[in-house]
Amino acid sequence: MRDDTRDTELAAYLDAKLAELRTAVGDLNDDDIIRIIGHVRAEAGLGAASSVVTELLQASRNSLTDPTAAACIRTALARYEAD
Repeated sequence: MRDDTRDTELAAYLDAKLAELRTAVGDLNDDDIIRIIGHVRAEAGLGAASSVVTELLQASRNSLTDPTAAACIRTALARYEAD
């Protein structure tokens, strides 16, 4: 039962961070994208941060994603990887 609670809390945390990421991408704010990924890594671990990065990469390559937002995501991820 304890693991179920922890998994539920992690899922809720990640959902909240993904909502923040959507806002940051919509605002074209690469600094916030980097900050949010860093928070996820610190709070939920490298695996969770890697999942978030993967989702962002997929979004940046999706033809439905606004080209300017996709460029912002790619810039943020390149800066994040460089750190």
